[in-house]
Amino acid sequence: MNDIKRYSPLHFMRRGYRNMVCRVVLFCLVSLLLPGTLLAATYYVDASLGSNSNNGTPSETDAWQTMAPISTTSFGVGDQILFKRGEVWHESLTVPADGVTIGAYPDTTDPLPIFDGTTTVSWVSQGGNIYTAPWVGGDPGMVIYKGASKPSIAKLTFNSDVSGVPVGSVLIQKTGAYCSFWVTSATTNTVSGITFFRDPAKHWIANVTDSIELRQLVNGREDKSRLTLTSSLQVDGSLEKDGDWYWDADILYLYSSTTPNDTDVQVSALVTGIYAQGRQNLTIQDIAVQGFQGTGVHLDQTVDSTVQRVLVTNIGAQTTSHKTGIMLDHSSRNTIQNNTVDSVLRVGIGIYSVSAANPSQGNTISGNTIKNSGSSGISLNTDDSTTSATVTDNTITGNTILYSNRLAYDSAGVYAIFVGTGNSITNNTILYGGSKYLRSAGIMVDWGDDGKPPIVAPVSITGNRLENNSLGGIVVTGTGHTITGNRLAYNGLASWDSAQIVLFPVVENVSGATVKNNVVEAETGKYLFLETIVSAWSNPINDINVNTYRSRSASTFCQNDWSGSAVCGWVNFSTWKSTTGHDSNSTFSFITDPPPPDTKSI
Repeated sequence: MNDIKRYSPLHFMRRGYRNMVCRVVLFCLVSLLLPGTLLAATYYVDASLGSNSNNGTPSETDAWQTMAPISTTSFGVGDQILFKRGEVWHESLTVPADGVTIGAYPDTTDPLPIFDGTTTVSWVSQGGNIYTAPWVGGDPGMVIYKGASKPSIAKLTFNSDVSGVPVGSVLIQKTGAYCSFWVTSATTNTVSGITFFRDPAKHWIANVTDSIELRQLVNGREDKSRLTLTSSLQVDGSLEKDGDWYWDADILYLYSSTTPNDTDVQVSALVTGIYAQGRQNLTIQDIAVQGFQGTGVHLDQTVDSTVQRVLVTNIGAQTTSHKTGIMLDHSSRNTIQNNTVDSVLRVGIGIYSVSAANPSQGNTISGNTIKNSGSSGISLNTDDSTTSATVTDNTITGNTILYSNRLAYDSAGVYAIFVGTGNSITNNTILYGGSKYLRSAGIMVDWGDDGKPPIVAPVSITGNRLENNSLGGIVVTGTGHTITGNRLAYNGLASWDSAQIVLFPVVENVSGATVKNNVVEAETGKYLFLETIVSAWSNPINDINVNTYRSRSASTFCQNDWSGSAVCGWVNFSTWKSTTGHDSNSTFSFITDPPPPDTKSI
């Protein structure tokens, strides 16, 4: 009993007071350290029931109606700007502050809020299924016709008869800029078709005699020939099927076999859906962005931000825009994850920079589904070799890319050109790229011939599944690439000398590559491995080994001299090993099981 201390009521009052003071001080300190977290506000936007005379916060009954008040309100770190699910805004959003979240409410599985960049117009019949509508302000970049995004039709006029140029062929002009033109019709002196190079800096050069390449299929093989023609690009084209359109002199022209109405036809009117410039620590999530002329979500000089669970659809090819679903423009350490990008007329997701001060590095593109892109599904690029070090250490992983390169001549599911070190492409699934007219690799690491010495930095290509792409599975140039643990099958149409894996030279032979532990399969008429070299350049030394090859044909390997004119001589596995020194510990077997079902005919 004597050891028990006795306290007076006053003692307990003093101790309780001290505890209360400590808690208040602690709360104040935390509030100072984490003001954005503890003092964050939630703002609501409701297109149907909101009013811009409201405060936007603190409850849903205080919601704004449009995006206009966002530009005049001060936001803090941790604030949320939430849009009502199922509502539509025909507006663009500029992210107003660092550290904010752009998202949806309520927290349900109801349809996403929609940012829609389209408008409707009044069409007037001109006869012959041609309709016109006034349109001031330039080429809109896209018309949505009965739910499908459509690029404009252009026309080239030549000084000689080009009526023999077949539909589906491609014209390529290399003067000034590499430009391709996919032909949809031809008359005596004109061809109409699709080209993305409509702006003055990059379109076909007018009234200049130039050697133009004609790429066409002859007996199922691509034939290259040169045409010396004087060409000029006109804005109008030959409108021949539903959804064909062009813009000229403030008038839209549309071909439609039925009278166009607001339900069937929308015109892209706004350039960008969501734009963030110079921001950091953003979260953009649970929004649908559709119908914009050039970019769905554009992060410009933005760092440490996340874009997730965003649906981007029907993004156009407006001439002065990035033409990309989700764009990382001079932006670093961002995460683009679990988004769906569908029906973009150029690139699905793009990483780009030309600035050492604002590089695009350390970004992660993961878990996205990208389908029906006009050009590449995912693109990493700079402008030329002098800026390649501005795109580095980016991770492309776990994405699903379907039906890429539906409109452009030569691209890939994941396409990298003029990029620096540390980029990796891992565990992606890339299927059904290109067509019998338009070449598309599953993954391509390229280096444009810009007249400068090649410095193609190594890229890690590991654990990807690549099937049914029209050009090849993995197609690379440069030095030091790692190509391991990939599954490649059924790539490469018989139209081109291509294969599941292709090493090709640009200014230098591919060397220092590690190609190991890949499972490589080829159907009849398709090939396993193509290594193309230029004999006058340094002898390439590559570590190609421990691969598993399976084919329906014996002669499916080739090492070809690019500088020669001979057609690639395909050889069997034994000859391949003895002549190249490759694959001494690899295996080859014939495929005996039935071919896979034709789920989609390229």
